[in-house]
Amino acid sequence: LLWMDDDAIFVDMHFELPLASYEAAGVHLVLWGDERMTYEEGNSEGVNTGTMLLRRSEWSRALLAAMTALASSALRPTLVNHDQGGLVHLLNTQPQLWRAQTLLERSFTMNGHWPEDA
Repeated sequence: LLWMDDDAIFVDMHFELPLASYEAAGVHLVLWGDERMTYEEGNSEGVNTGTMLLRRSEWSRALLAAMTALASSALRPTLVNHDQGGLVHLLNTQPQLWRAQTLLERSFTMNGHWPEDA
């Protein structure tokens, strides 16, 4: 499943996602991310949830449910960049549940800004 924000567009119609490598790695969530910012600093800017690949699985449904629960929890006001902050929070407070099936993609840019990519 490809999740894209409503302000996202494809700029390279010939690019092919390395889906076979994701399948071989057994990951359920792929998104742009920086491991140091995400895991060491807990910085919500360490991931970008504007474009994500999610495997249709119970794991993915559980992750989305956990993120949704955070959106209506007492923690919400403390989460910077609410959805990204929520994901970083889950990755850091429950790593045994979420990290092994999450790939922070760095071999190509999944999220760019039009002036940078035009």
